[in-house]
Amino acid sequence: MEPCAGDGAIISLVPDVDWFVFDIRPETRPALEALNPMYVGIGDALQVSWPQVDVMLTNPPFNLAVEFITKSLEVADHTVCLLRLNFLGGAERCEWLQRTQPDVWVLPQRPSFANKCKNGCKSLLPPDVFQCPCGAKATPKTDSTEYAWFHWHAQSSGIVRVLNLTPLEERRRVA
Repeated sequence: MEPCAGDGAIISLVPDVDWFVFDIRPETRPALEALNPMYVGIGDALQVSWPQVDVMLTNPPFNLAVEFITKSLEVADHTVCLLRLNFLGGAERCEWLQRTQPDVWVLPQRPSFANKCKNGCKSLLPPDVFQCPCGAKATPKTDSTEYAWFHWHAQSSGIVRVLNLTPLEERRRVA
């Protein structure tokens, strides 16, 4: 299940899975349906019932992450979220994180959610577009935030590990 699917960037990288996907924005429906999931729901995924699933995999809005994770823990054997590493901080999440103890897999390279034109054009391009409409090369743009995969499951114990580096060419191939 992917309850914050956007245009399907995550599910497109995980083939041969019967996906249940949701996104709040109606304009994402065509992109999601093109990926042939089992179900596409448009609307607020927090306001509907979720099916029992093996895995919930998402990059939720930071300010709603706890709500998505809490709901997922009720229906999924594995809850996996791409979150800012600073999700580990914050007094409001402290007790909850101590109780739920996700395993944390730190990305040593910041992910790129968009590409930027080398000529300095103002608009950002999708991560799979490497040439700007002006003709210049577009390269991955990152922000100044570190990210990690947070994994809640029956045996999670709160371990923190740093993943291996991924060569740039491989990162581009996946994008």
